[in-house]
Amino acid sequence: GFATDEIMPQDFPNSVYWIAGHGSGHRMEGIISPVYISAVWLDCGADEGILWLTADIVGLTNIEVTKIRSMIMASDVIKGCKLINFSCTHSHSGIDTLGYWGKPFASIPSDGKDKDYMEQLFNKAVKVSEEAFLNRQAGKLYAGQKAIPNGLDAGRLFADRHEVLSRIRFAPENGENETWLINIGAHPNSLGGSNRKLSGEYPYFMREIIRNEKGANVHFGIGAIGGMDAPEFDKEDKLNCIKLQAKFFAEHAMAVEEEKELVPEIKYIQQ
Repeated sequence: GFATDEIMPQDFPNSVYWIAGHGSGHRMEGIISPVYISAVWLDCGADEGILWLTADIVGLTNIEVTKIRSMIMASDVIKGCKLINFSCTHSHSGIDTLGYWGKPFASIPSDGKDKDYMEQLFNKAVKVSEEAFLNRQAGKLYAGQKAIPNGLDAGRLFADRHEVLSRIRFAPENGENETWLINIGAHPNSLGGSNRKLSGEYPYFMREIIRNEKGANVHFGIGAIGGMDAPEFDKEDKLNCIKLQAKFFAEHAMAVEEEKELVPEIKYIQQ
């Protein structure tokens, strides 16, 4: 099952929102693209399953994730949920959901989180989780990878770069739209410190390209990530740069060929 919904600020520009990244005190002044939260439900047998959520935000503390998990587990709609994972695209052009980037350093201590926006995020997390559960249907899962040479750009010294795009593809039996779970270790960080507009950066445009060309739902989240960015395809026009990044990654995602069908077994390790 898959579901998605917007997590846009409801009263912009009347309320103050802070950009999450590249120094404190950067007030959001406009919008480049909408931002979303999505959820995937995966059955794991015996009328049980797991939920994976991902949102176009920079991150959350374990306090917020624990609250989201408790709200989802209290749902009267979802039954048999064994595990809830929450990922972020880690966009540095999103709204501050950690509190680090609120006010200029002279005002420390400060908190850049907007209470109403956080509540909206929590409620939307429950909403898409319930809809993903209700949207579940039978089908098959396929896993594949695609090498992405020169697909990562590090401003720091790394011995190795995991230049691989991973894709899990769900093909429903009824022939409806597929759902793709995509992972790339490339930090959405290219609009830079001068940006004052809300954006999901390349993940938003990548999802749109795949949806328009393949009709597939795209669920994208990043795991542990440091200074590994997407390539700077256009150093002068940053908006064009993130669109070129999206095109680059979307083309590789759509070019995955050697897939293996997955058996209905899930193993999970958390540390």
